[in-house]
Amino acid sequence: MKNAAARIETFEDPNLIKGKAPIVRAVFEGRDISPIWDELFGRVSADPTDAAAFLDVSILLHAIGEEDKAVLSQKAALEISRKYRIANGRGTGPNVLVFVTAGDFMANTPIEFLLEESDANILLHYVDADTADLNDVPEHDVAFVAVGESAANLPVLETLDRLLRGWPGPILNNAPRRIMDLSRDGVAETLKDEPSILAPAAARVSRDAIGQLACGQIEVASILGAGSYPVIVRPVGTHAGKGMEKISTPLELSTYLDSQAEAEFFVTPFIDYSGPDGKFRKQRIAFINGRAYASHLGLQPLDGALSERRHDRARRQAWRRGVMDGQLRQRFFGSPRAFLRCVASASRARLFRHRLRRACRRPPAPVRGGCRHDRPFDGLAEHVSLQEERHAQALRRLRGCAGTARGADGVHAGGQMRPYGQTRRLSEDG
Repeated sequence: MKNAAARIETFEDPNLIKGKAPIVRAVFEGRDISPIWDELFGRVSADPTDAAAFLDVSILLHAIGEEDKAVLSQKAALEISRKYRIANGRGTGPNVLVFVTAGDFMANTPIEFLLEESDANILLHYVDADTADLNDVPEHDVAFVAVGESAANLPVLETLDRLLRGWPGPILNNAPRRIMDLSRDGVAETLKDEPSILAPAAARVSRDAIGQLACGQIEVASILGAGSYPVIVRPVGTHAGKGMEKISTPLELSTYLDSQAEAEFFVTPFIDYSGPDGKFRKQRIAFINGRAYASHLGLQPLDGALSERRHDRARRQAWRRGVMDGQLRQRFFGSPRAFLRCVASASRARLFRHRLRRACRRPPAPVRGGCRHDRPFDGLAEHVSLQEERHAQALRRLRGCAGTARGADGVHAGGQMRPYGQTRRLSEDG
């Protein structure tokens, strides 16, 4: 691996972008985006070959709902370059090569949000169904397949399945065929016989079939195999509730069909799993090496209204930290202790960073006159930035750790992992 300090001092990349994380967060939180807007449009006006500016403009346009303009800006960027870089933190962490494809926010796994609190460099490499080879990928420590399942992405995933066979280095999520099986109807079919999971059937039907259902020519049972109204209908290829409606009568279905132009739809039975407060909870649990980690909790009423947003955000944070009732902890993790151990091990970003570092297995990298040990210990790391001698002195006071002077190269930290709760982080300000 190249010297991290040298990379910081000499690395100049015209395709350095802001990326999704800061732009989408600014829009979502209602902050003034005019400075970002003015900067980006000033850049593309001054230099029509500024691919990075065009790509950031497309992200901004997607975030504010200008889909058609976003597609044009993204196309302009990819015609100039298919390689982009996002520098997180100090940029001294692993170089993570991420295979992505053109599309909206749902086209790829949003790895930018997972790594934004790290020091990792994200190297976006755009591929499509016509990509002939991957011989021009940049130098990296670990690769990640971020292309998600969708009808539009199937040819891209088929291409990646062929190109990634025998990939020589560490790579995460290298399972394009399995990603292709993650369609709504595919997952429902796979899990239908699992006794511990209620996986409602998801039927993919044509517009004509929906029209027949709306006219009463066929029954819901003829599509789903059983059941009746109400049902959930949504266009194929949509996410985040776009175009999704609860339909209770044939008349409602006819009205819905008039408002949608798509050719295919998913129909599923409506399952009322709302809580006492009338809100539905979408809970995401990430399984890493067989262990469960709380990842995301979404709360909203059926009509999709985002009232009490601040209160809901606080509850999501509380849920993630494992301070809600023991019944929830018991449900997902078997015991409160197991829940707290999983949640306390790391936040999503920090956990992912450590897993990447484990995959890299890289030696200590010199950083501006110091040395930093980047290998985790069982998923947790003694993350210490040794920019000054005072940091090394503080490190020596940590039980089980020892510092060894390395002359002009600074100090190298080593030691054994202690149980959670005894780990201490040293920040830049001590």
